[in-house]
Amino acid sequence: MNCLMVRFFARAGCGLPFLAAVVFVLVVGQLAEAQRVPPNRGMPDEMFGGPPPFGAPQNLEPEKADPDELPPKPSREYKEIRLSKADENGFMRQRSEIRRVLMAGNLGGNQRVFDDFINKYFLGHWTLWENRTSLPSYRKELRGYFQQTKGGEVYDHLNTLVMEFANTVVRDNYNPAVQINALLAVGELNRAEPGSGETAAPVPQALAMLLEVVNDQQLPDALRAAAMVGVQRHAASGVGDANARRTLTNAMLKLATAEPPTGPTAMGRQWIVGQALDTLGLLGSPGEENAVFKAMIDVVADSGFTDRTRTIAADALGRLNYAGVAGVDPAVEAAKITRFLLDAVARQTRISTETTQPVSPRRIKQLINACLTALSGSGSAGQGIISLTNQAEKKALLDELHKTIKTLGDQLDKRGSQDMDIASHLEELRKGLEAWLQKQSGEAPKEGGA
Repeated sequence: MNCLMVRFFARAGCGLPFLAAVVFVLVVGQLAEAQRVPPNRGMPDEMFGGPPPFGAPQNLEPEKADPDELPPKPSREYKEIRLSKADENGFMRQRSEIRRVLMAGNLGGNQRVFDDFINKYFLGHWTLWENRTSLPSYRKELRGYFQQTKGGEVYDHLNTLVMEFANTVVRDNYNPAVQINALLAVGELNRAEPGSGETAAPVPQALAMLLEVVNDQQLPDALRAAAMVGVQRHAASGVGDANARRTLTNAMLKLATAEPPTGPTAMGRQWIVGQALDTLGLLGSPGEENAVFKAMIDVVADSGFTDRTRTIAADALGRLNYAGVAGVDPAVEAAKITRFLLDAVARQTRISTETTQPVSPRRIKQLINACLTALSGSGSAGQGIISLTNQAEKKALLDELHKTIKTLGDQLDKRGSQDMDIASHLEELRKGLEAWLQKQSGEAPKEGGA
């Protein structure tokens, strides 16, 4: 799957405007590997199928592929770090020496030799057009180098070399597939190898570089989306430095508060906005003067965003820590969530009618779960907007909304719900939500409860 996506991406990379237009398909598929586990370097290599022992011949040749399946040569020339055959052979003979440096954990006067091996030979292979299908396996091999050295001087220096390489290829005329994989590699960098049962902590310096890419509107959306994978990993791991956390929050807020994207690149940019909202949810703070909360609820209420992006915003609302938040009327904000759910359900019903396909219970379940999370929280961290009131009457009103939504959620949790015809359940939900909105606004209910 990864190789297929790299081939597709390389083909698209021949024209960057087209690349941006199809970024959603390309990035979500290509980046799925990095999000599956940003590989846990504490896990045995056998679980990843490699890399081979350092002293064994390394697979630095491109994977075998049917020539008819490969994309044509690019219509533009990309930069490469290509060595002569003599230099290739020379670096191959240095492998045992490089292994000793890695195992020793210190450079010991071998920095120039080590740098040349990594920059010209190992990372240089990433830039070659014929190796474009091997890029995911090269990232896996890089992980093996880190496992060899565990931590210390060489580990830190290798982190620096990878970040410098990524910064170079992203800012220059290299194949977009190389640029994306270099950014994914930066997102996977760790402070040190985790011990048994520990979770790897990302190296703090990588976050600043990834944010520079995310913030650069001149870069293709595909590269910014690739950088967002690493940004999310940093947020999920916890950003301890207050300044770095503030910088990260501001960068994500800038993305989340932009106007809904339009045009041929809208889908990719919506994906980036969704990742920014999810990152803010991971950070957990409602922001200064509730700026993060406001950004999230505004996206939920804005029909210019896709249902997917609005769903992410609703879910992120439920992961905020509302302790100390003031000046927010939870019933008013709950009404925005309710209108979003009504809009999304109506859209799913309309699509079902137009396509003659049944409404997807799975998609409805995603919508319901996100709205319930926004109301009552994620459990472990966020408390949900219901926690914002101590007034018995208002809390009862919010609890009633929660119950109305949860009733259908419970139906969808039952065995066999994927095969159920949920049209009648959706109609009941619609009536219940509209009745709640009337009660919340103080209107008299309509005849028939419609």
